[in-house]
Amino acid sequence: MADVRGRDAPRRDEDGSVHRGQLLLVMGVMIALTLVFLAVLLNSVIYAENLGTRGSDIGGNDAVQFESAVQDAGEGFVTATNRDADSQDHDPLVSEFDESIADWDDLSRSHLVRDGHYASLSFDRTPSSPSNGSQIRQSESGSFQNANDESAWAVVENADVRNYSMTIHDVSDDFLLSVSTADGEWNLTVGDGSETTVTTERDGNVIADCTVHDEPFEIDFVAGTVDGDYCNGEPVTFAGDLEAPYGTIEYANASAVEGTYTLTVNSTDPLSSNSFNQPGEDEPVAVAGIYAADVSLMYETERIEYESTVTAAPNTHYGR
Repeated sequence: MADVRGRDAPRRDEDGSVHRGQLLLVMGVMIALTLVFLAVLLNSVIYAENLGTRGSDIGGNDAVQFESAVQDAGEGFVTATNRDADSQDHDPLVSEFDESIADWDDLSRSHLVRDGHYASLSFDRTPSSPSNGSQIRQSESGSFQNANDESAWAVVENADVRNYSMTIHDVSDDFLLSVSTADGEWNLTVGDGSETTVTTERDGNVIADCTVHDEPFEIDFVAGTVDGDYCNGEPVTFAGDLEAPYGTIEYANASAVEGTYTLTVNSTDPLSSNSFNQPGEDEPVAVAGIYAADVSLMYETERIEYESTVTAAPNTHYGR
């Protein structure tokens, strides 16, 4: 019997399936639709990134520059506010920071409006902002013992740290700074010998080792330097690659060195610790400090409206 079919009927293979060509056509259409979807998605990503790369043609570069300026100003205000701290009360610091942001908001708005731009910024008060903490200070040279003249003591527990530096004026024996977490231990040793050495270790493995020829010298964890330079080419990264918060930050044989140190932690526990004296008493002391604060901003022109939140946490450590 003849095989009779309409002109438009699909040709079938011997097993009765639709011809491979039609299947390939369907697959091609599906791939094309997928590529269109990916193109639209990619275009959205590129548009967002163009705020920082396309420049002044849409005003995106100006918005990113304004955000960067807010970041720098916020960190400057936190630094200035903390520098004035002389008590264990956070409220005056928070109010001072809020006033600084409000003043800069007025100045920036009046300046940008002349170019037809509008901007605003505000202190973003939330349960996590500001992050109130403590500033631990020894600003006059002395041993690194605590307020109870203990040479082995915990400076802080369960906290993150920034703005940490120490200046060593005299070394009479080996001094140890130790940071411990559940993941491991990091040590910095200031060694006394024919020459003074600074060594960092992670779980017993030496990371950096260098010699200091003159005292006093500074160990700056923000810059990652010893006496102004890397330690034999290696930056001194506080706590190595251990993740914060740190379980304990401890001094051992603290009577072996004399000098000064300062650090800011995101914990208020030092304010009630008997390891520190009250502000105005013999050092070391613990005073209130803002560890970090969020600032919300908005930047608007005829072509864009940009909103963001930046976190002001100045003098974070090298590698963080």
